[in-house]
Amino acid sequence: MTIKWGAPLLLALALYGCGTGAAGTAQPAGQPETSSQQTKIGKSYPLKGSVSVVSRPEAYSAEEPVFTADAGGSYTVTAVQAPFVQISDAGRTGWIPAWYLAHNEEKVTALPPEKMLVKEPAAFFRFPAHDAPAGYVLEPGTVVRVTGAFGDWVQADITMYAEPMVGEKWIAKEHLTAYDPALAREGRLRRDAVRYDENGAPVNESHRDFPVRIIGERAEMYQIIAPGGISGYIKKSDFVPDPFEEPPNEN
Repeated sequence: MTIKWGAPLLLALALYGCGTGAAGTAQPAGQPETSSQQTKIGKSYPLKGSVSVVSRPEAYSAEEPVFTADAGGSYTVTAVQAPFVQISDAGRTGWIPAWYLAHNEEKVTALPPEKMLVKEPAAFFRFPAHDAPAGYVLEPGTVVRVTGAFGDWVQADITMYAEPMVGEKWIAKEHLTAYDPALAREGRLRRDAVRYDENGAPVNESHRDFPVRIIGERAEMYQIIAPGGISGYIKKSDFVPDPFEEPPNEN
């Protein structure tokens, strides 16, 4: 079997760390706090929804969260560095977006997990209406798993292909459409699938249970990337168009 077609995978990996890496489409800026909503150090607040608490005042972290702040709890603010606040709980401290502090507003609605497709290039954000996107663009065909909603925004699980980005991901609803496996460009490999390198040689590996993204195709083959710098080619028949589910064992 000979596979020598398409651009070098290094270029593809550079472009597809998570999406294209380009700036997102314009999004509405968040509303500033009013005088009655100013966050006060030392005061405890309920939360709009559960949120990952990270070690630094930044949108996303490459580290595991310090802890997860539960929507049903109340947390004391110990420092403010807009648009983030530091909160404490049982001797643990970390940072979350100040947006998550509830000032008698609507709260995040938790939803049963549901797969949806990105229908047009879209940015994602750490919280709704944030004016600073994550820096990546989700390409059409990206499969997301929606878990919550707030107004015109949904919270979703997104597969990361380069560095970890710990923290919630929010997408404007208008960029999503119903899941259609025929249009999905993300999924997994069948457990008995063979991955090939650029020269057409099979890649020996003991574990194939990773999500993949299609970045090219020709004849009966897909060119794919996967987290951890994995890349190569697979047979189209070995692609399962769902990155969130266990793949079947055989065709």
